[in-house]
Amino acid sequence: LSIRELQNAPVPIRPPKIKPPSKSQLLMEKLKASIEADKLKPKKDVKSKLHNLLIVSTPVRRMQSQTIVDENEG
Repeated sequence: LSIRELQNAPVPIRPPKIKPPSKSQLLMEKLKASIEADKLKPKKDVKSKLHNLLIVSTPVRRMQSQTIVDENEG
């Protein structure tokens, strides 16, 4: 082979080596997957412990306000 043939020869193309994903890439993929899973998961109905007390106490207040109005009318 002459020098000209070596210069004009096409550059050999090497296939890129497959590298295993780094730890940070694996963590990011897991994080993204868990976020997507949370988005698709049905949401819970979150109620406070006072929720039942507030539901019961609101009609009582309305009844008291009506009795005060009735006393003023009479």
